[in-house]
Amino acid sequence: MPTSTKTPNPMDWIVLGFQQQRLLMGAGETILRRSMMMGTGSMGAAEAVSMWFEKPTAFAKGFEAAALAAAKGQPQAQIMTAFLRPIAASAAANAARLRK
Repeated sequence: MPTSTKTPNPMDWIVLGFQQQRLLMGAGETILRRSMMMGTGSMGAAEAVSMWFEKPTAFAKGFEAAALAAAKGQPQAQIMTAFLRPIAASAAANAARLRK
């Protein structure tokens, strides 16, 4: 695996922090809305099944993106950002869908 001897770019870490924040906000809202659905008995079977099957898909996409970034010799912050991007996008999409 190639190692990078470049000076770390602080912006990479800032972008990673924003990606983590996006995941936190999307997951938090999704959990809140789904908990409300469960509590009121309004959650359908499709949504209940979706809760289980969306995570492995998002994580597989994240692992693939992280592996490609690592193979290209990108810095650690960029590798983690690549890993979190599809997971955060999935959480944000769920939150937006459940918001309607």
